[in-house]
Amino acid sequence: MFTRNENKNSETEMRATCKYKYSIETKTGVFTGTCLSIDELNKEIALLTNNARILKKNIIPIALKYEDEEDKIYTWNVTTNSVSASGISASLKGAQRALNSFRTKQVIKSNIIESFEAIK
Repeated sequence: MFTRNENKNSETEMRATCKYKYSIETKTGVFTGTCLSIDELNKEIALLTNNARILKKNIIPIALKYEDEEDKIYTWNVTTNSVSASGISASLKGAQRALNSFRTKQVIKSNIIESFEAIK
């Protein structure tokens, strides 16, 4: 992540980062999500595909900017052996609590996606 000063006379800074949105198709299904780094992306793809042949792979880097941390909405997704679920939360802690409620089942994949505004 890098920080840059939008206006040198202002104390307001814009924080920007890059996330990676992906979609992977295998014989067992289609998996989508986001990751904060290429390393995290590669680990998640390896975990999801479990050495299955990848039929289609689409990875899109997205440059993001965060302006007001309090105006975030969090989308969460979880996939277990028996259920897939998703929802939204107004706080990161709320999204984490929702995911933790599925920990009694075997979780295959879970993620939390922070709302963002793309840099143009």
